[in-house]
Amino acid sequence: MSFKNLIETYKFNIFPRTVGNPYQFTVNDYDGFYKFMYENSVRKNPLYTSANGVEGDKVHFYQMFFDFDKVADDFEICLSELKETYKYFEEYNKVMSFSGTGLYLFLRFEPFTERADRIAVNEFQRKFKFESLDLISAEPKHICRVPSSRYVKKGIITDRYCIPINKESLSWSEEEFIKHSKRKDLNFIENNEGKLLYPHEDIITDKQIVYIVNDKAEVDWLGLSNEAFEIMLKDILDEELYNLITLPKPKHNHLYVMALKLKSYGVSLDESYIIFNRVSENWTLGKDNERYNQLKQIYRRDYYYKQL
Repeated sequence: MSFKNLIETYKFNIFPRTVGNPYQFTVNDYDGFYKFMYENSVRKNPLYTSANGVEGDKVHFYQMFFDFDKVADDFEICLSELKETYKYFEEYNKVMSFSGTGLYLFLRFEPFTERADRIAVNEFQRKFKFESLDLISAEPKHICRVPSSRYVKKGIITDRYCIPINKESLSWSEEEFIKHSKRKDLNFIENNEGKLLYPHEDIITDKQIVYIVNDKAEVDWLGLSNEAFEIMLKDILDEELYNLITLPKPKHNHLYVMALKLKSYGVSLDESYIIFNRVSENWTLGKDNERYNQLKQIYRRDYYYKQL
């Protein structure tokens, strides 16, 4: 199967869309997508793309992304939950892949375009109550690995690849998934002949979850649900820093980087103060009466966060 046919199978040929290595930017056509893939493959960078087309605050939505991660290093949990999801959507059009460690399922809809904050995919997926399902990845502009790309994470280059899988693959052991991944086996494509598109009416809502305009946050930080607040912060800070600043006793330098990232992202001083107060509810340190003045000093300085 050619690379072009592969991305058509996964519907990654709908533009514009987001790509990442992991630095994210927009590509507007197949040539830009292929150039991104080729150049980063040569450099052995991680390769991601949005599950759907993305244009500003709008999503060209045609498939829902389910990301099953290993739980406590137990692959069998995510495989079992993928099987259950597959069975639930047995009659519907879908494709799957093995990322190199975890499992993906993309459930297909009749295409529509909507603001990202009105597509409550994570609310839909929550009802399954799966242990391995990553609800953050359900956010409609989230990125995922591209089939045929090498599994690279945090600078570690592996000999595994993201590969297509199908119903037949669901009988494999973890060792068999890894074996096919190392071979870069692209032969196991799901057969969707005669399959239905899933009705999407129940995943549209007027509830604000995350709303991004011109790469700046326009969010009611006080009004966001706890889950929406977590989604927003992980998107701005990255998941690793988010996990560090939500520890019971976060380190000062991590909080400093958090403040710089918020400032660099376009979050105002007052918004940043609200965010810090919400995060501090989980700290054993409690709230800091001097926090606003400390943040004000950071915002007054000509310092901005830059990813090296």
